[in-house]
Amino acid sequence: MGEHNQIKFGSSISRGVKRLFGLDDLEDGVTRLSETLYATAELSGRPEYLYPQNEKIWGVTSLQGATAAEFSTVGISNPAGSGFLVVVEQIHITAASEVYTIRVGANIAFAATGKPTQADLRIPGLPNASFTCNSFAHHSAAQIGTTLYQVTLSGGNVFNHYEIPIVLPPGFFMAVDRSTVNTALQVSFYGRERPANPGELLGQ
Repeated sequence: MGEHNQIKFGSSISRGVKRLFGLDDLEDGVTRLSETLYATAELSGRPEYLYPQNEKIWGVTSLQGATAAEFSTVGISNPAGSGFLVVVEQIHITAASEVYTIRVGANIAFAATGKPTQADLRIPGLPNASFTCNSFAHHSAAQIGTTLYQVTLSGGNVFNHYEIPIVLPPGFFMAVDRSTVNTALQVSFYGRERPANPGELLGQ
């Protein structure tokens, strides 16, 4: 009679744990590990399973040119009243020596906006305009938003931020800016969006 896959997996882990502590397979102590460990594969979070769950994944690169006496800012915004949740999962910067700041805040009138590009190429005919979130490039005399994270880059270094996804409810943005005025800024973003479920838009 064959052994159930879950029990077989647990038995393998049991033997590995014993070896880790210098025990042999005949010694007791972790023999019941297979009853408490479960072999699972979480598929719902994988990119190829997102669209059937009504989630769309996207990517975009935004550029703000140098503007005299003003800070360059690029980012992602979720329009007020959209009914969507937008999650920014990755931020990629390749730039000159500078302090870069990731900021969050309530939406303002951005200088220029656009739409991201879909990242699931299995879906034909899904135009960029179908995305709810906006990418934006902005310049202003004062930096916008509240500081969430700062990084200092040396010339030519690359910064990849993906440890802390940023969840944007309707009416909020996240952005990256440079600490010096009159400098250009280009940043790439990657994320996902979906309609919010009942109760997810706290306070809205």
